[in-house]
Amino acid sequence: MTLQTADRKRIITLLDELPSEALAEVADFMEFLRLKAIQKKAATPRSEAALLEVINRRLSPEERNRLSQLQEKVGTAELTPAEHQDLLALVAQIERANVERAEALVELARLRNVTPAVVFNEFAPAIADAG
Repeated sequence: MTLQTADRKRIITLLDELPSEALAEVADFMEFLRLKAIQKKAATPRSEAALLEVINRRLSPEERNRLSQLQEKVGTAELTPAEHQDLLALVAQIERANVERAEALVELARLRNVTPAVVFNEFAPAIADAG
């Protein structure tokens, strides 16, 4: 039995022994611990390699081809409703990646102790081609 499993069993045993009126207080405390863990995880800086992976992430060749096909059809008004949904999904994916890329650039700047502009200029050509 792992230490984590033993701890979980111990917690369950202790919970079973508590009077029911104490459970709300236990739940509040557990929620506090959960939020504290989330904050700690968010505050833990990612490694430069992990940030570079996010910054350099791109659409797959298949996704880029599909995006090009759909964009061409938009210009000719031949886009079906299903294709329109595909296009919206790809655009949403690109927008999410751009937000993650911007956050990674800022975090990398903090890690390197430089301004975000310095890091952005380093990756500007790659970012312009990120779609």
